[in-house]
Amino acid sequence: MVNDENNQSEKLFIWILEDQDGFSKLSEKLVEIAKNVLKDAGKYGKQATVKIGEFVSNSTKINETITGLSVGTARNAANYVVQVGGRSSNILNIFDKNHISTLGNPKWYARIDMPHGNVPYHHINVNKAITGVKDPHTPISGVTAHAAGLTGRALQVLNGISPALTALALFENVYQVGNNVIIDLTNDTKRNTIEALAKLLATYRGANLGAMAGAALGTTVLPGVGTLAGGVAGAALGANAFSSLMGKVMASALDTLQMDIIQKTCEKCQKEYQCRKSETGDINVCDGCRTDTDVPQKMTRVEIIGLVVEKIRSKL
Repeated sequence: MVNDENNQSEKLFIWILEDQDGFSKLSEKLVEIAKNVLKDAGKYGKQATVKIGEFVSNSTKINETITGLSVGTARNAANYVVQVGGRSSNILNIFDKNHISTLGNPKWYARIDMPHGNVPYHHINVNKAITGVKDPHTPISGVTAHAAGLTGRALQVLNGISPALTALALFENVYQVGNNVIIDLTNDTKRNTIEALAKLLATYRGANLGAMAGAALGTTVLPGVGTLAGGVAGAALGANAFSSLMGKVMASALDTLQMDIIQKTCEKCQKEYQCRKSETGDINVCDGCRTDTDVPQKMTRVEIIGLVVEKIRSKL
């Protein structure tokens, strides 16, 4: 049976496939935007480097991105088969697992073809049996066609490593939640674990919604390869966006409830202050007087794994 989500995604680009002029104008606009981005790349290079550095140093965002990628690639692997090449004129074939032929094989959904026969230009083919639209042989440039072929190779690899990405995301999520559990046990609090679980649920929800939206948008731009690439990119962006939003919502709600927040008197300056016990532990020094030695250091990943191993050994 055809998935409702796939039907919706495939119907969204019907209007643009029926209007080749509209498709060409959209392609030209995208190329113009890309040229402007490349033109200004040097200008924004330093800022981009800083932002990338900040992102890489943030293990939570990396974890959310891995989770999003695992969701996006898992959806692709479950629904599509990517084949680079095929017949002499084929650059890329996308097969839809939700539409099975009488021989029991997935039907082709979209193709990127080189010029051949009565079609003397690079073009996109779509299967009317799946989309309900007569194949318009939508023209694309040779550069776009070969770029789609390279993207298809990458998507083929991602489909292949989807189980490994899923396992990696599971490991990372278990680590993130486990790390917060250990911090809460150390500080005699609950807040870190609650926030971590809420953000984890939001991450997966955002990844799924992002994958659907990205696939729909990608399909309108480049049916087939755009569907899969958009799904992966949308899942990664959705995971980060929803997790970030949930983090802010939970922080505000738990602050309102004063969860793990204690009113104390600083033992150094005697001023009243709020001790955020979930972050610093139960210490008696305010922010202004506090030094690094006053706050318990968080355990590293290696230390956490070592602690778990020792606990397991003690039970054997």
